[in-house]
Amino acid sequence: MRPIAVRVVEYSYNELRDLRLEVMPVLSSCADCVGIDLDEYRNRITIFLDTGREEAAIRDRIRALGLPERAFRFERTGHPMLERVETLESASSPVRAGHRVYAGYDYGGRQACSIGFNAQLQGEMVFVTASHCTQSFMGMDFQDATQPFSGARFVGNEFSDPHWYECGWWIFDDECRLTDASAIRYSLPADSVDLGHIARPLPWSIDIDLQNPYFEVIGKWSSTYPPFGTPVNMVGFKSGWTTGAIVVTCAKQGFTRPGDGVSRDVECVSKAGYASQGGDSGAPVFTMHNDGVALAGIHTGAGGWFSAYGAIEAELGSMWVFEPIGGGAITVDIVGPPQSPPYPTEACEWTAVVGGASGSVSFEWKLDGQLVSWDPVFFPIDPFSVGQHWLEVAVTDASSSASDGVQVDVAYGYSCA
Repeated sequence: MRPIAVRVVEYSYNELRDLRLEVMPVLSSCADCVGIDLDEYRNRITIFLDTGREEAAIRDRIRALGLPERAFRFERTGHPMLERVETLESASSPVRAGHRVYAGYDYGGRQACSIGFNAQLQGEMVFVTASHCTQSFMGMDFQDATQPFSGARFVGNEFSDPHWYECGWWIFDDECRLTDASAIRYSLPADSVDLGHIARPLPWSIDIDLQNPYFEVIGKWSSTYPPFGTPVNMVGFKSGWTTGAIVVTCAKQGFTRPGDGVSRDVECVSKAGYASQGGDSGAPVFTMHNDGVALAGIHTGAGGWFSAYGAIEAELGSMWVFEPIGGGAITVDIVGPPQSPPYPTEACEWTAVVGGASGSVSFEWKLDGQLVSWDPVFFPIDPFSVGQHWLEVAVTDASSSASDGVQVDVAYGYSCA
């Protein structure tokens, strides 16, 4: 049992209570006063001040009331602020990629998904999310999209969601599309849409990092799928920010939607090792670079399946995903294996990830100073010789150009044909 300490005090509890009541009218007109406490341990009335600039004036008024000045102490605490908590589950203003959205699918209640990215498509401001998040899985339905903002805030209608087509052989035809993507046209003013940014939560969390609240989109993948082994990131409203390396590229995969059981095949989806759960559908998938991120696609299904950005543009059309529109100079980063390949299963493929482009882009690849390709993705035709090689790419748009290079180390016993 803890010992009980008994000590003599100057004021009784009732006396302190009465002093607190008597001084309250003085504090009501004090802009610097932020709180008051009957402090039993110190046997005093503690008055909390923001800066202390009015302490002398309060002491004068205490003396004028005939109250014992000894009974009061002052403490400068600043003005306490409530911690603001913003999560991916809440609506964002302006609307930012990664946050929760309801894109129209209603099966026993609205089904929530995530905003993949904002873009300009055919002159319209849109966001891209998963087609299976809309009422008609791979087909237009013009349903309303809303966010949970003071109830349900209407944000737009479906704008582009190509109809599925038959693929397969003979009687085994499947209902297919290249991607699982739908574009929703915003009904909001342009300044209410955060073009070129993805919400940045704390790692493995849905809480927004208030000190660094977004990723800046500086590039987009030019090929239909990123190469094997590329580390990618996902930001979904349910799982937050997760990461993993690509383990499957451009596979044909069937997906069945929970609720109504509708099944469709996506003809070119990739798979990565990031974690996900229900509600992350449509979320942005991207690669990290020094100055920002490059869009790699949108999350499609459980297990890290995602529709690649290049394939999405092939279906929906060319999109502007950067901010500011038409501003800045073109940039390029080479993404691919540093060895050729470091693992027997890794593809020999390097991709030019372009950012800030205005209009069409031309590509020029050189290997050890020799021109080898004009495509966005470089696949070597002949095997590399063992040793070190220098691979570089130059990109040019209507107003600027940029280049990047990488050293490729080829180990003995590996080829890149």
